[in-house]
Amino acid sequence: MQTQAPNQTTSELLVHILDAVTDAIAVTDGEEHLLYWNRAMEELYGLSAQEVLGRSLGQCCPDLYRVLREPAVHQQLTENGRWTGEVVRTRPAGGEVYLQCSVGRLEEGDAYAGALLWMQRDITEQKRLELDLLRSHQLGAEIANLPGPESTAPPPKGDVVLWAEDDDNDAVLLSRAWRIARVQDQLIRVHDGLEVIRYLQGEGMYHDRQRYPIPALLLLDLRMPCKSGLETLRWIRPHPQFHDLPVVILTSFSGSGDVREAAELGVKGYLVKPVRIAEWVLKVQTLTSQCKV
Repeated sequence: MQTQAPNQTTSELLVHILDAVTDAIAVTDGEEHLLYWNRAMEELYGLSAQEVLGRSLGQCCPDLYRVLREPAVHQQLTENGRWTGEVVRTRPAGGEVYLQCSVGRLEEGDAYAGALLWMQRDITEQKRLELDLLRSHQLGAEIANLPGPESTAPPPKGDVVLWAEDDDNDAVLLSRAWRIARVQDQLIRVHDGLEVIRYLQGEGMYHDRQRYPIPALLLLDLRMPCKSGLETLRWIRPHPQFHDLPVVILTSFSGSGDVREAAELGVKGYLVKPVRIAEWVLKVQTLTSQCKV
């Protein structure tokens, strides 16, 4: 079986692959001279490979040079051969960039003695969101401690968002994100497509429309027992009273073949479930502000 293109060496293929990845990657030798600099590094630092190769790390990346001089980093590299942490870089035009940084030793042969592999990923937006959430919590705590008139009336609620999700782990993440984002809409969870239909028809416990009003938005997981997301959509659309109900598909699979059919059934949006709680919060804010009627 052919594993590489004709007339292309393994080293050339590896360089091509490293240039294509989104992480910023560089390699320095034992004297801290730059041996490799991929395209993501060019974008991050605004310097081409031709400008940096052969030059010292301190000249081209003073932020990484300072990392190597930190005792904790030196200790980790000595004991474990790897260090991972965050680096804050100041742009030449102003402003800070937060980077997830990993550096490890290459120990394969004398030719690579002392060489280091650097990998960096821009996490600036994630850090900004985390800082915004922290400020929001601090402000909320300050407001909660302010004296005010006593009231036993429940807080006002916004629209109802009906959410069909059978995975309890995803349920925990979205519920936490809903609280952190302080969305005024009331989130009501059901576990499968059949329960969505019972809710919309007002059957059983859902007959009380004051407690279970018609939702302003339906969040629908694709993969559910009893009745899938697509099967539920096929039931909803022929019913005139639900024809215009905004529906957003949630799924763990970005390459799902059901996306096209969901689009043909008129969904409002399609969302791959994030992993981090901060990403969930951002998605919740977008969903509730943009996807309702």
